[in-house]
Amino acid sequence: MSDDVIAPPGVDLALARKVLQTEAAAILALVERLVKEYKVAAIPGTAFGISRGCSLRVAFGALETATAAEGIGRLVKGLKVIVGK
Repeated sequence: MSDDVIAPPGVDLALARKVLQTEAAAILALVERLVKEYKVAAIPGTAFGISRGCSLRVAFGALETATAAEGIGRLVKGLKVIVGK
């Protein structure tokens, strides 16, 4: 965890760091499930310097259109099941 965490007024910095660590663990768990259960190769946004919110990176540019569409379908299905929407 970087030292550039800025806690909102009235929030303990240690608590803010703990929340960010929990979010990072949740994102890793999400990615792990997408890979194992839905065969979607996703990487947490944190690997690319995105530190706020839940973001994923998926690549499909080199795939045939039908293969990319099928993979996006698995991604959507997996996110709906995992996130519960």
